[in-house]
Amino acid sequence: MLSVKLKIDTDLLTLDDMIALESGFNARTMRDVFARFVVDEKGKSPPEAEARAAVGKLTLKELKDVAQQFSEAMKDMQASAVPPPSGGA
Repeated sequence: MLSVKLKIDTDLLTLDDMIALESGFNARTMRDVFARFVVDEKGKSPPEAEARAAVGKLTLKELKDVAQQFSEAMKDMQASAVPPPSGGA
């Protein structure tokens, strides 16, 4: 079985992903979105079905670790992608 390691690539994140995540972080959404960012030990993306199957077999503890990894990467991405609000206008 594929070990689940994520590599968050903002070029792969879609508006539909963002909407799905904002609408509710349910199990199916997590599995499908996380699977898009799974990489193997060489840093390459496996076939989507294989990645989805690997994410689907995570234990709750493992899922918590992967969700934390994803959350941290999303925070970093948002911090660098969104300019801070201006003071006057």
